[in-house]
Amino acid sequence: MVRVKRFTKVLVGVSVLGLLLAGCRLTGLEITPSRLQCRVVSQSDGKPLFDGGNQCGTAVASFGVPFGFGSNGAQFRLAAPQTRTGSGTATDPLVITTELQVADQGVNLTQVDTFVDGATSYDTTITVSTFSTEIYPITVYRAADCAVGGDNGTGALVPNGVSCVASNGERITWTDLTGGATRQEGAVGDVFAVIGAGKPFDNTASTVTVDNAAGLSWTVNIPPSPGSLTLKSRFTYESSGTGS
Repeated sequence: MVRVKRFTKVLVGVSVLGLLLAGCRLTGLEITPSRLQCRVVSQSDGKPLFDGGNQCGTAVASFGVPFGFGSNGAQFRLAAPQTRTGSGTATDPLVITTELQVADQGVNLTQVDTFVDGATSYDTTITVSTFSTEIYPITVYRAADCAVGGDNGTGALVPNGVSCVASNGERITWTDLTGGATRQEGAVGDVFAVIGAGKPFDNTASTVTVDNAAGLSWTVNIPPSPGSLTLKSRFTYESSGTGS
């Protein structure tokens, strides 16, 4: 009887840990081409991690004029049909490639999202180029209206990144893998107002619970044509209870 009881405790411990880890995993990545909006959900319960399911994406400010997600401004123009390759496994990741033009600004943007179904994170690589024969200033954003653990939460600045943190310990984090990004978390209206004004984020995070949003911004100079610039970030879904 003693041996059976000990064995049962071990099984319960492994089972609970497995459920916790499963709660940190991602599935169902979708990218909307014209706005570069993203949708991804928790594998364990199918709940979206962003308000409205897809209030997440990429925006660009060219000479202070915003385009794309969260900007309330002009949209991108597709330069080529979006492509999806790979099966979404660790050995054959899903790769979504979206090629766009930033209206009449003479800027091309190619976004590549690399995703493994059931992983805790995925990477986004953005390459921008210009037809200009001069250096071209631009601000690029990756941001979202957070819904991890519900609409409301707090924030945290982490090394090279920013998080939305839920009361249950779950968090979603954007990490700058290139360097040079600023970041911000706060009330949804405040974060999106920064994008709408074409300004960089200010490296702050809210210490109070609000209906929150967060993101990264890079203010960079694109080299003259045929030069280009590449920015890379990582989105992570984790729980402080698992150490994942």
